[in-house]
Amino acid sequence: MLQLLTSIPYFAELTSQIIDFVIGYLHLNFIGIVSLTLFVFLKEFGLLKLSKIWVRVYLLGFSLSEILIFYKGFCNWQQLSIINNYYLILMLVSSLIPIAVLGIFIQNLKPIFSTQPTLP
Repeated sequence: MLQLLTSIPYFAELTSQIIDFVIGYLHLNFIGIVSLTLFVFLKEFGLLKLSKIWVRVYLLGFSLSEILIFYKGFCNWQQLSIINNYYLILMLVSSLIPIAVLGIFIQNLKPIFSTQPTLP
């Protein structure tokens, strides 16, 4: 949909001038679509356990950071000022993503180390 929108010359020029739209688009593709597809793929093949809480934290961090990135691009486009402490808020919101990935990693380590070795 976004690629179709940039086929219109006005929006193509707009995205080349405002880097936040490009960053938001790449963020949407790689952190949103590719990472979530990889999580689902690994879960379906039994290589990863996903709890709802960590998936929700990941989605919350991704969604809020995506909104903030496009918000900054929109403000730049419309020549509006951004909110105070924008970068701090973006950092805090974005930190939810690695926290969720770490939580998923730790959750998947537990079964490996919790099994008792059997003696012959």
